[in-house]
Amino acid sequence: MSDDMMLIQEYAQSNSEQAFATLVSQHVNLVYSVALRQVHDPHLAEEVTQAVFILLARKAKSLSPKTILSGWLCRTARNLSANTLKIQRRRQFHEQESHMESILDESESDPWAQVAPHLDEALNCLGQKEHDAVVLRFFDGKDLKHVGAAMGTTEDGARMRVNRGLERLREFFTKRGVTLSTAAIAGAVSANSVQAAPAGLAAAITVAALSGSTITTTAVIAATKAIAMTTLQKTFIISTAAVLTGGVIIEARQLAKAHAEAQTLRQQLRPMTDEIQQLQGEREETARQIASLREENEKLNGSTGELLRLRGEVGRLRLESRDVERLRAENHRLHVAQTEPSPIVVGQGQSSTSNSIPLYTRMIKVDTEALLSKSRSSSVDNGDSNPNVVQQSLLQFLKDNGVQIEPPAAAFIDQTNGTLIVRASLASLDKIETLLQDIRSHNQNNTNGGP
Repeated sequence: MSDDMMLIQEYAQSNSEQAFATLVSQHVNLVYSVALRQVHDPHLAEEVTQAVFILLARKAKSLSPKTILSGWLCRTARNLSANTLKIQRRRQFHEQESHMESILDESESDPWAQVAPHLDEALNCLGQKEHDAVVLRFFDGKDLKHVGAAMGTTEDGARMRVNRGLERLREFFTKRGVTLSTAAIAGAVSANSVQAAPAGLAAAITVAALSGSTITTTAVIAATKAIAMTTLQKTFIISTAAVLTGGVIIEARQLAKAHAEAQTLRQQLRPMTDEIQQLQGEREETARQIASLREENEKLNGSTGELLRLRGEVGRLRLESRDVERLRAENHRLHVAQTEPSPIVVGQGQSSTSNSIPLYTRMIKVDTEALLSKSRSSSVDNGDSNPNVVQQSLLQFLKDNGVQIEPPAAAFIDQTNGTLIVRASLASLDKIETLLQDIRSHNQNNTNGGP
């Protein structure tokens, strides 16, 4: 897969603005050059270039991984340029149409201007009876009664011939693109078919005709040629005017057709224009979201650094806490080791191999303060809290009360949890419990205010 298509896929999958910007920067010169060669207008080429990349953004997901992006961009630029030129041409046609419509309106408002170019040709297509009836009725201006008398028929017969002639004229004009009613044709021909001849022409003809004895054959021939030439000139002028007018009318109709096509094309392009505007709006919204996400990402990066720092601090505190717990346990173990006179195994049935009397270990819950106070009162201790001194005071107290604790027998008081641990014979253990019971009872009496 090419680098271009990798960027296309990155944009299609994650809307990467950076990937699309890279594509635009790499190919914008190519697309602009193709568009400029087609439309020959820098501003229009910029619009085409923008439209090409908008279309690329819309079709990014549908492009095949094997697409040659440069080729695709060139083809798209040519197609859009061609469509843009078509729209421009149709806009120009629309402007020309507006101008030609005014000409058509003037022509359509004057039926004679439409009829005159085709009138003589139309009269040549009529039969002799219809031709003569039309000439008598509209060229000479005779009423139907006189037309009928001149043609040797009745008034109704003359009317029928005139009507047939007008209908055939209407059919002829319709085939030439001139749509008029028979009444309009009759009115136009009656009002305009006979024009006034130049002043003096009738007199010149009369003089020439009456003085025929003095006019040579050459003069007659020259006059005939002059008249013929004048007629040919008039015919040529009329024909030329008819061709020009017909061309104008045809061009105007073509412009009207082009205008309709342009209108249809506008309607077809309107959804695409709306879609392009929607895509531009979505692109702007996406850009705003990307900017917001970047800002939020920067904030999160700052928060992440602070979080990592706090996590490191918590880890360090946890390590220190474990060290403190370990030191406490070690301290307690050392304290117990310092205060014990000898190792004591908790359990029953343990006997000494050096003495025939079996020894037992017993843990007795006691009032530590009362016991220590009693043991101190019976010893020389003055309240020293040293563990060794406390231990000696306890052993002296038990000895004074008839309980001899000598190795392997042992006694130890745990001041932290109020427990007296004794290893001795059963008799000694029972006696110690009796002493402790007496101490407890005495302490309760003192607390209750007894003797």
